[in-house]
Amino acid sequence: MREKSQIPEIEAELNAILEKYGAFLRQTITSICPKDLGIQFDNIEREARLRLRRAIRAERGINFLLIKK
Repeated sequence: MREKSQIPEIEAELNAILEKYGAFLRQTITSICPKDLGIQFDNIEREARLRLRRAIRAERGINFLLIKK
């Protein structure tokens, strides 16, 4: 597990990654999700960002995100 002193550093790095790839994430979500089901793309993006944060905090691989809890 990471030390508490590393957490702000890791959060800053994660925020930079999300800022850099945020547009790609949004484009991918809008291109994959069916448009005729009334799905809120913002909700899906928010959930994806939360799962990425949890994966990084828990030091798990990103591929766990594909497994539904």
